[in-house]
Amino acid sequence: MFSCLRAFRVLVTAVIPCMQGAALLPCAAQQQAASYPVRGVVENSVTHQPVARALVNAMGEAVFTDSEGRFELHLSQGIATITVRRPGFGGQGASDLHYVEVGPDMPELDFALIPSAIITGHVTPSSGEGSDGIRFQAYRKTLQGGHAQWAHAGMGTTNSEGIFKLFQLQAPASYVLCSTLSTERGSTSMRDDRTYGYPSLCFPGGTDFASVTPLSLGTGQQADLEIALPRQRFYSASITVLNRPREPGVSVQIFDSSGRPLIGSQWNSQTGVALAQLTNGSYYATAQTFGKTSLYGRVDFKVADEPVSGLTLTLLPLHPLTVEVHKEFTLPQSNNRFGNGPQGANTDPGPPLGLSLIPADGTMQGGYGGNLRHPEGSSDGNLFEMEARPGRYWVQANPFDGYVSSITSNGADLAREPLLIGPGNTAAPIEITLRNDVGSISCTVNRPPVAADTPGHGSGELSITMVYAFSTNSDLRGTPQIRQIGRDGVGPFSIPNLPPGLYRVVAFTGLQGAATGNAEEMAKLRELGRTVTVESGSTTNVTVDLIQAGKPGADQ
Repeated sequence: MFSCLRAFRVLVTAVIPCMQGAALLPCAAQQQAASYPVRGVVENSVTHQPVARALVNAMGEAVFTDSEGRFELHLSQGIATITVRRPGFGGQGASDLHYVEVGPDMPELDFALIPSAIITGHVTPSSGEGSDGIRFQAYRKTLQGGHAQWAHAGMGTTNSEGIFKLFQLQAPASYVLCSTLSTERGSTSMRDDRTYGYPSLCFPGGTDFASVTPLSLGTGQQADLEIALPRQRFYSASITVLNRPREPGVSVQIFDSSGRPLIGSQWNSQTGVALAQLTNGSYYATAQTFGKTSLYGRVDFKVADEPVSGLTLTLLPLHPLTVEVHKEFTLPQSNNRFGNGPQGANTDPGPPLGLSLIPADGTMQGGYGGNLRHPEGSSDGNLFEMEARPGRYWVQANPFDGYVSSITSNGADLAREPLLIGPGNTAAPIEITLRNDVGSISCTVNRPPVAADTPGHGSGELSITMVYAFSTNSDLRGTPQIRQIGRDGVGPFSIPNLPPGLYRVVAFTGLQGAATGNAEEMAKLRELGRTVTVESGSTTNVTVDLIQAGKPGADQ
């Protein structure tokens, strides 16, 4: 009996060290992988001064830098992903990822934070009334499918002194500021035509996107704007919606003439009338329902020193857009599940490409994208459809195999002209021809030696190299690109599925504006690199020098 109790005590003693809370875990599971200290410093990329109180985060283990910008983490051996952030640095959409190989005897790391841009505005109403509570929207110029678009980048509201600030703005970039319609406090009745307030205007130097002069901001730059807002009278605008269903409800939205959404409206489901209050100007209103069959309508109008009444907006059914895709493939398909080809029967009638509609007017809001679908009951494997609504759109096609050799609608070349969708989605079918007589580029990157004291390039950090191939025969639409992580970043980097033609090949690292679609930076980058010829069915080898952040230049 004693020997049994002794044996039981020995067993309990062996188990207890492996207990964690109320659960019993195998001892092996508690053996932690070896960890190593990861030390470094965070600096301002412009001034090279240390950045205090920056958050250094490595998959959950996080510390703040001290007054000298230094940090220390303890991480398991292997590849670690580290983010470095601090208010006032980086900007919206900027990359702050670092890839580090953790192991014994690691050198110190140097991380550089890029100062974000700041816009400060001081609003002076012409009436001398209070200017608090006025909202300003910031829009940044970006590239979408090779076309310049204005994307929402932030919002600021004036305080009691009429001052607003927009922080964390990505730079270098171009910006436009637009105020929102703002009635004076206590003047909120939709039927009171004696309401006063401030109009929706864009700055600097204009009234809307078409007339404004964009504000260019560099890294860490601050712009101070003095904005004079005229006090104006608001007038009621009533819009009667025809053909409205009982269910579901109707959504009515007001836009300015450049396509920027302004305000909603007060909708009366009993009378079918939408009410809004607006200052003098040109506008349009849209109404839409969402259900099994979506309805949509639009009406354009002006406000000129008096209330607007008698407007009618007719809702029409939204019919899907028809898309016809024809393949003229001459080489074996790399992915044969997307339809018929020379290699065999069609095993999957799914779409051979993705299609995006990018608004050609105003901001990026209101676009459509995604895969196509076959019309219900159709047996035509080349016929597809997609949802959209009336408007002007740039069409961006992304084939899963091959490339787009032509894309048209009613004879219009959609690679250079926008698609016009009329009321009720009256638009000619989009006709797309795909070819697969593609070639490819194999790019090797010459990376110059990097000094150990170079900010942002500690010897323990794995760098990110971007390789772009820009077609010299067109603009930036459909630009092939690839991102790869590697210690030396020499490649070779493969860029497949390129139509035959001339290309400019560029390799770079750390160019924040280019990596996030900044229009100006992409245009500059396109002029660099080396020109190569891509031929059908072959791979072109090229070697280019790496362009580093802050060090413009290229292999010519």
